[in-house]
Amino acid sequence: MEVFVATLRTRSALSSLSGVLTHLISIPSEVSGYKVLGAVKHELVTNRLSKMGKDEQHPVIPPRIIASLIDQLDEFISDISSVRLRLESFLRNILEDKKFARSPSMQAKLGYRCAEFGPFFGEGADIYGLRALFERYGVRDLPSLSSFLTRTQHACRIYLHIYSGMRHSEALSLKLGCLKKKGRGRLSIFKLSGETSKFVGQKKPVSWVTSEDVLPAYKVVSLISSVVGNHIGLAKKETPLFISMGYLEFSCPLQHEDGIVRVASANSKSQEIYEYLDSSDLRITAEDLDVLEKISPLRAWEAESEFSVGSVWRFTTHQFRRSLAFYVTQSANVSLPSLKRQLKHLTRDMTVYYCQGSGLSKDFETDSHIASLFQREKPEADAVAYIYDAIMSAEKLSGAHGKHVERNVRSNYGSRVVLRESRDELISKFKIGQLAYTQTPLGACTTMSPCDKRLFRSIAACLNCDSAIIKSGKLDKVIQRQKAFIDDISRDGESTVELRTEREELEALVKFRDTM
Repeated sequence: MEVFVATLRTRSALSSLSGVLTHLISIPSEVSGYKVLGAVKHELVTNRLSKMGKDEQHPVIPPRIIASLIDQLDEFISDISSVRLRLESFLRNILEDKKFARSPSMQAKLGYRCAEFGPFFGEGADIYGLRALFERYGVRDLPSLSSFLTRTQHACRIYLHIYSGMRHSEALSLKLGCLKKKGRGRLSIFKLSGETSKFVGQKKPVSWVTSEDVLPAYKVVSLISSVVGNHIGLAKKETPLFISMGYLEFSCPLQHEDGIVRVASANSKSQEIYEYLDSSDLRITAEDLDVLEKISPLRAWEAESEFSVGSVWRFTTHQFRRSLAFYVTQSANVSLPSLKRQLKHLTRDMTVYYCQGSGLSKDFETDSHIASLFQREKPEADAVAYIYDAIMSAEKLSGAHGKHVERNVRSNYGSRVVLRESRDELISKFKIGQLAYTQTPLGACTTMSPCDKRLFRSIAACLNCDSAIIKSGKLDKVIQRQKAFIDDISRDGESTVELRTEREELEALVKFRDTM
């Protein structure tokens, strides 16, 4: 019974157990023999439930879903980016020529005769080579063009959220020219500069490290905002990156007032990019629920209708913020190659600046900045990776720390692996610096100290390290690749120092595998 209770992880499972034990208490002891046991267990479970409270933390978006969203956004933004200069000319022509791309009734209303009519919307699209794009997204007149531009802005804003972790209000504070490249070559980074007032009380300049992958989205939305800003006479530094499309006077015209500039915040679902996306790839699967339960096992995900299998995931900016912090601080949790590919540059930049060097910039001093969330999220992200990639692994673990896990951290109950200490106790060890977790080619490393072996790029050095976890599957892959590498460099000669060194590495790896 004790082991059974220990294996129950989710809040729903505890709730169900509470109901079962209530039923046991009502059974006469001479019938069941479980009355005393049931009363004790019921009290324990009830106390646990009362202390847990409701988990209302914004969920981490499962890797498959966020990878699908990024891929679809990439495709949409690429469609716009490929014709963005033609789109800019098309928009400027509409604003300069009151007849261009208007319907016959609108041109007649403006006082023009039939012989004076300018090109209608479809004809104007043909002139600028935009018909294929407009047909793909249902753009057939000026009102639908306004909706299309608003959704394009929303797509670009979501992209910046994913790759920066900024809040909704912070994204709306961005101005034209806010993206800057710092440094050169491999040391270069991209930063978005804006403002925040969260927890500060007044607006404060702040910046966010991001990836060069945002460049296409930034250029598209900058082009749109530049056209609108010029139309109403705004200087570049005063033009919001996400300025309202109402100023174009296509559908719901806005009058520009000095000192007040409206932004496009996509207040209704019809203004969101999700109207253009394939929702079938954004539906929650059983595998997605497994990811959620691994990250937050005490939350009853299956009991919440919005997270039921088959439901379309509803994204929020806070989810992007927490997901970014979680995945970047512990890349071992990113199981999908597509997501790793999308975030690889961002992982490097953000880890260096936020997890190691956040004190180098005054931009990061406020607790509301995404850098602070990185610091808070990293221990739990590392702990989750440690639990499910190491402790709960189906493979037998080797290496010094791997053997420690086998003997002292986990135990088998039938076919199920059970933690010998609670998840909270493990997380606390990561928070106070007793444990760390980093993926390696051979498995993982749990050292809290700087590694003095990486400088020599010796993979075999992990084999004798006290902090190493070695997995046989990864070891076999490294051996295969090492053999292929040796075959390649052996063509340059049999007596090179490099070749002898790599052969010694291979021999050490093979010897370790044979003794596992």
